Amino acid sequence: MSDFLTSIKAALYDRAVNPLFGIFTTVWVICNYKMFVILFSGLDAISKVTYIQYVLYPKDDFWTWVSVLIAPCIFTVASIYIYPLISKPVFQKLATDKATLINMKLVIDERLREEKIAAITRLSSEQRVKYQRQVDDLNLDVARYRSALDDAQKEIMELKNTSEGIDDSESNIKKYAGVSLSQDELDSLNAMQQAPFLRAKVAKLPLRERHIIDRLEELNLIEHDENYIYLQTTAKGRACLVAAGYDLLE
Repeated sequence: MSDFLTSIKAALYDRAVNPLFGIFTTVWVICNYKMFVILFSGLDAISKVTYIQYVLYPKDDFWTWVSVLIAPCIFTVASIYIYPLISKPVFQKLATDKATLINMKLVIDERLREEKIAAITRLSSEQRVKYQRQVDDLNLDVARYRSALDDAQKEIMELKNTSEGIDDSESNIKKYAGVSLSQDELDSLNAMQQAPFLRAKVAKLPLRERHIIDRLEELNLIEHDENYIYLQTTAKGRACLVAAGYDLLE
């Protein structure tokens, strides 16, 4: 029994999903809608049957065959064979337009993607140049600071050597013409007595010799000329040299 019901259900399902049966049923209901109006009206059953049999579908009437069989068959055949012929160009045109729109969208998306990539590449290049410039500036600062550090270390070493030289020469400091001078200071004073010394060369001398010249100038043993070009001994400086036993050349 269950197999019999299953087969019936399968047959009904095949009829329901069959396009021919579905189109015919739809068209038949549309052509015979008056019958359904009578069936669902408030008339009694006998009146309904009588109205349908003698009014809606009179026997041997041409329009009865038209509404019951001929019109549904014509519309069904037209829907299956004629409608596709008419709708095919329309659907082809719609499909072509849709494909064109999709291609246009793809082209626009690709163009936008390329512009975005170009913008990102340009931005990254600018940032790379900016960062490279900052790195170069930092390297220059490091090199400048390193050079300054080396100069400071050299000056510290010179000061250390100068202090050691001063410590070594403290025992040799003697008074000459009332001025306490070391042997190095006397030698520098005598060299300026022998030949005037260009003042511009002082900055190029070692730190120890620059300190000696500064001290001789503080003690008023040397002075610059009228044009501020040379350093030469003063009368006090020459007196110190004579007291120390140096021979002064005219």
